[in-house]
Amino acid sequence: MEKVCKDMEDLLEEAKRTQEKLQELKTRKIAITTQLDKEYENYVCQQIIKESSEKLTRNIEDAVLVKQMFSQKLVSQQKAMDTILREVNNIISGINESHTNF
Repeated sequence: MEKVCKDMEDLLEEAKRTQEKLQELKTRKIAITTQLDKEYENYVCQQIIKESSEKLTRNIEDAVLVKQMFSQKLVSQQKAMDTILREVNNIISGINESHTNF
């Protein structure tokens, strides 16, 4: 009977150690899960930043192209206006000369 009691005590001690190890493993699992969640959140944030940066770069490149296009149109319109002003000045000069000839 004494041996049975001793075996039961040993089993109880083993069960307590097993319970402590199980609790330790649960605590580790929680810590690892928390760390993985943080790392995943960081990864997602980095991906969002990367995609946003790429989109911003494309938008800037598009804006630069549009600016160049508008600059070219502006130069073209300025040349056209200069031509028109020259022609108007020539016409006015011609009118003034014809009035002075009379």
